Amino acid sequence: MRALAVVVVMAMGAGLAAQTPAALSAGTKVEAQLQSQLDARRAHVGDRVTAVTTAAVKDHGKLVLPKGSRLSGHVTSVVAADSPQASSEVGILFDQATAADGKAMPVHLDVASVTQAAAEADAMPAMPMSPAEMSPPMPAAGAAAGGGLGLGGAVLAPVGGAAAGLGSAAAVAAPMTPRAIPQPVVIGADGAVGAGSVLSVPHGNLMLASGTRLRLVAAGGGR
Repeated sequence: MRALAVVVVMAMGAGLAAQTPAALSAGTKVEAQLQSQLDARRAHVGDRVTAVTTAAVKDHGKLVLPKGSRLSGHVTSVVAADSPQASSEVGILFDQATAADGKAMPVHLDVASVTQAAAEADAMPAMPMSPAEMSPPMPAAGAAAGGGLGLGGAVLAPVGGAAAGLGSAAAVAAPMTPRAIPQPVVIGADGAVGAGSVLSVPHGNLMLASGTRLRLVAAGGGR
């Protein structure tokens, strides 16, 4: 009777093992898209972070996670910037993957690269201009007589005056505005063992919008 019970328990264990997806091997690459927003100003340790796979994940040629599988994780650390010149960082760790059929598996995914969403890059604060970029354009040689400044063949009228040399039309120089340049996201490992990755920017507060693309790698793999 005891032998029969042992056989039943072993059979049940084998059945459960067959239903549980195998963990990802170290170094397995995972392409994903962030579904939640990461903002150093508002993030707190323990906040939930979610993403979805944008391509099927295979391990040694075997399908492990179909495209569209959900990745879940949490914020592990936060350092907000206290000034526009200060840096900021947010640590994250993805520790669970769930396929469309509801099967979940433990994972440990580090961030290898970040590709910011286009809308987010457009919304990034403008980087300060250098003194050379802020200087007004120099007048071109052979400026038109009559008080105007020659600029690339066009004549600019002085204040209160009229431009001469191009009929009655006066060329107006467009104001120079700083161009918004997205900051590079620096990726490092959290100092604590198994604590995931730390994302940082050199100036201001880190902000990754929903839709940001992530390349993840199972712990232990190279980048």
